Amino acid sequence: MSQRHPDRKHHLLGHHPGHHHQTRHHLGRREVFGLAAATAAGVALGAAGLERSMTTATAASRPRVLFGAWVPGSTAAWDEVEHKLDRRLDIEHWYQGWGVEENGFDLDRARAVRARGGIPMVTWEPWDYRRGRNQPAYRLKRIVAGRFDAYIRANARQMAAVNGPVWLRFAHEMNGRAYPWSIGVNGNSGRDYIRAWRRIVRIFRAQGATNVRFIWCPLVPGPGTSPIKRSFPGDKHIHYVGMDGYNAGREADWGGWLSFDEVFRPLYRQLRRMSRRKVIIAETGCAERGGNKATWISSAFGRRLAKHYPAVRAVVWFNEPREADWRMESSSASLTAARRAFSSGPFA
Repeated sequence: MSQRHPDRKHHLLGHHPGHHHQTRHHLGRREVFGLAAATAAGVALGAAGLERSMTTATAASRPRVLFGAWVPGSTAAWDEVEHKLDRRLDIEHWYQGWGVEENGFDLDRARAVRARGGIPMVTWEPWDYRRGRNQPAYRLKRIVAGRFDAYIRANARQMAAVNGPVWLRFAHEMNGRAYPWSIGVNGNSGRDYIRAWRRIVRIFRAQGATNVRFIWCPLVPGPGTSPIKRSFPGDKHIHYVGMDGYNAGREADWGGWLSFDEVFRPLYRQLRRMSRRKVIIAETGCAERGGNKATWISSAFGRRLAKHYPAVRAVVWFNEPREADWRMESSSASLTAARRAFSSGPFA
């Protein structure tokens, strides 16, 4: 999803809840050092420890599934969501547009997330999100040709300065049609995407940004999307595979009430055939109208996730009202379901 498209019409083509004009966090002493709100256990575990918990299982349990969210606004909004859920979120997600965030990566924010014991996750977008998708200046061939190398190197150095892992989701939903980097838009091909991706990874490695984890993240397939194999960089060039998908119910004209399996199962199966990397649900949300949102949350993120999606290691909620009210707290029943689901079972 991308927060900058108020006129999106069809989720399956990439027109779905999305880009939010970035609100940078103005960090005070409490946020920078993360002491007032952080529990001792959370800080002790730390971001690196969270990643280890995703891969380490005992004889009596499976690896833990991490939970996070995109929450628009300042750190106060983030704190409010954590308070409502009665739990600390493991992942803080935000968006960075190359043509807008001129200062590059928000290192202060990432360090604040790290101090709170969490993992910063950045959706890294090569475009000016104020200008729509038809931006030839950001076509993939220009990245391949090195036109953005200076910007990429600078961001790599900034991310390398974070004391812990940074999850980086470059040019997501490439199989849709919503963005300048989408396959078939601005003359882009799957080969262009792969070459651009691998160039970026090489630059990050050359800059010593070994703490950066690359997430390759397509949109759930549907009419108008391109085959994801065309843009797959290969396991050697990624750390995780991602999935973006929503249940829009009756709140968007690209909606229709869908079960969690109807949204994610086809893409999950395809990713498991293509890659050995673990899976991150990088964007998801559910509408209120068209079905029972509380039941949808309870069913999706309880035993079903652990049993039928064992490779999923993290879920990141899109907690903003856009085409639909995706927020976990859109109703008291939905919030209660989210509080229970994301504090028990695989998330405990």
